[in-house]
Amino acid sequence: MYKVFSSLVVLFLLIVSTGTVNAQTSLEQRILFQPDSVSVRDSQHGQLEMMAAYMKSHPDANVIVAGFVSPLTTPSRRDYVAQERANQVARMLSEQYGIDSARLIPIGVGIGKRYVEQEFNEVVSFFRQ
Repeated sequence: MYKVFSSLVVLFLLIVSTGTVNAQTSLEQRILFQPDSVSVRDSQHGQLEMMAAYMKSHPDANVIVAGFVSPLTTPSRRDYVAQERANQVARMLSEQYGIDSARLIPIGVGIGKRYVEQEFNEVVSFFRQ
């Protein structure tokens, strides 16, 4: 248990300090959001379905659900929006697709630096733990 927790702490610190995660741990699915929004748009449900299918076909996988924002998000709401996006996506995967919530680790990261186009950083990304 301690090893898992310490690994999570290191990974979380890496995400926070760089706004990204090692490419080997990154999964391809992403849920895009409008600036300042925590609502998953209907157009993103296909990505949720693909993530659920991945998790069902990899029952040993635990996944970090990382919420990011861009500077386009209102500064006073950035932390809330990043965390709530991660929470919302994890909740949907659990409640609508039957993924065990213990396998999902929602983390609000803050400002993402993964994409040059700032609006693409309004996203939830998935990272295999």
